Amino acid sequence: MKRRIRFTGFLFILFFSMILPSNFANAKGSTEDPVDNPKTALNLTSEQIKNLESLGFTEDEIKNMSQDEFDLNKNLKGEINSKTTKYYKVIETVTSPSDNLMFSSNSNQAYTAKEVELTREEYYNELSRIGANDQKSPLLLSASSSKSTSYKTMTTTVSKLSSEQYRVKCSVNWDKKMPINRKIDVLGVGINNAIWRPAHGEYGKQTWKIFNTSTRQNTTGSATYTSSSTKWKYGKDAYALRMNLKNDPSGHEYVTNIQLYMYYTVTPVSSLPTWLDAYGEYSHQETQVEISPTINFDGTGGFTITNSTKFTYSYVTASLKTK
Repeated sequence: MKRRIRFTGFLFILFFSMILPSNFANAKGSTEDPVDNPKTALNLTSEQIKNLESLGFTEDEIKNMSQDEFDLNKNLKGEINSKTTKYYKVIETVTSPSDNLMFSSNSNQAYTAKEVELTREEYYNELSRIGANDQKSPLLLSASSSKSTSYKTMTTTVSKLSSEQYRVKCSVNWDKKMPINRKIDVLGVGINNAIWRPAHGEYGKQTWKIFNTSTRQNTTGSATYTSSSTKWKYGKDAYALRMNLKNDPSGHEYVTNIQLYMYYTVTPVSSLPTWLDAYGEYSHQETQVEISPTINFDGTGGFTITNSTKFTYSYVTASLKTK
């Protein structure tokens, strides 16, 4: 009898060791967004770079910009009027394997996530203490539970394009340590529809960095979301975009950075209002089994999604006095 119990326990451990890499270490989802073809880096002048920065693009976003996106922005003259960034540490906990939750149909209940806002100094101090070995294994097992700490920043910007056109933009940067779950997330930004309205000009992008432990080389990849993408959801007070976060390609290749951003143009409903408020919102999926969320706008510049309890939420608002 004891021999049978030991054998059963061995099978359980073997099954867990087989399922762990695919569900946690590589954070696999059922599908990923189409990957862009490799592109040659743009050869931009200092004036062109300065102009892109005035439209709200960061140094990394400009470095990884495609020719198509550059062409959409090269004739625009912008001015960043408002920018707000928040810094977060995300602590994800998975119930111990002995609880059997991760193998059941209700396995999503095994997850909890706590988001802690940090100061800029605290954020970069913690990142500086993360070594290469700490980046590779997001999940640390213990006898009672499993924990992982990841880091992200979220930024909302408002840029003036002309006297009657403005751009609202929201971006998220997962830095050094990736979240356990990388599935379909939703990134969006809303406005006050009583005085402002969306005017298209939408564009989104996901860029990632991958480290290969065999070659010791870093590579960069991306996925873009143009106006023809089916990932967009349009409302009278917000645009939102579904993005499937990049997974670790193999056991010796792992993602070390993911940058997401989306933007679109807004115009006044009638005369130019005194204020433009941009409500950035990011919904991150905390599930073992991937969910394809349905997005619904709430009429106040925000959005809700189906299976809302399976997501964590971050909000960053940027406000601009236009006159």
